[in-house]
Amino acid sequence: MISFLRKTPSFYKYLFWIWLILMLSVSSYPKLPNPKIDLGLTFLRVDYIFHWIEYSVLISLFVFWRTRIRQDFTRQIGWIALILGVSLATFDELHQLFIPGRRFNPVDMLFNYLGVITGLFFSILLVKKIIQKPAEVSSTEP
Repeated sequence: MISFLRKTPSFYKYLFWIWLILMLSVSSYPKLPNPKIDLGLTFLRVDYIFHWIEYSVLISLFVFWRTRIRQDFTRQIGWIALILGVSLATFDELHQLFIPGRRFNPVDMLFNYLGVITGLFFSILLVKKIIQKPAEVSSTEP
């Protein structure tokens, strides 16, 4: 499995685009209800956690895709991922101003940004630990 993940940039590319289309489709759905799960905290709602997770996954997929093409993580990939993530997160919230029953929520956007940063951080760690292992380790895999 690890060998497959090391050698297939197109796998991550397709997952990235599918994930992005799903995110924007759900975000564009009119009058989408918020999950009614009470966490007992007044400042944290379940949908904020969903925003954080969806952007963490999106940026991780982007970094895996671009890293596999170049065979190495570079600062350029990191900056592109950060700028792309912040731009998409901002667009995702702003476009809801034009969707009936939806509204702009700055806290949603904050959690989108946190997801971008978290996804970038953890994807860099995973790339360095799993995908860019030395060749002698990968040659011992069946």
